[in-house]
Amino acid sequence: MSLEHLSEQWLLQKRAEEAARDARIRTEEAIIKLLDSLPEEGSKTHKADGYKIRTTSRINRRLDESAWLAIV
Repeated sequence: MSLEHLSEQWLLQKRAEEAARDARIRTEEAIIKLLDSLPEEGSKTHKADGYKIRTTSRINRRLDESAWLAIV
């Protein structure tokens, strides 16, 4: 096999990987729309005909140091 052939194969596989990732994300978004009462933070397990789906919600908290120092 040549470097050119392997490079072409890599590129085709990379594109397929990105398409699969995008399809998975669309499916995850559709699942989330069907679920009831997602927690604002933390995780919750949902059951559906033999499947267990766990959702996790996070809140990122960051401190703006300059704003904090302005009010302290």
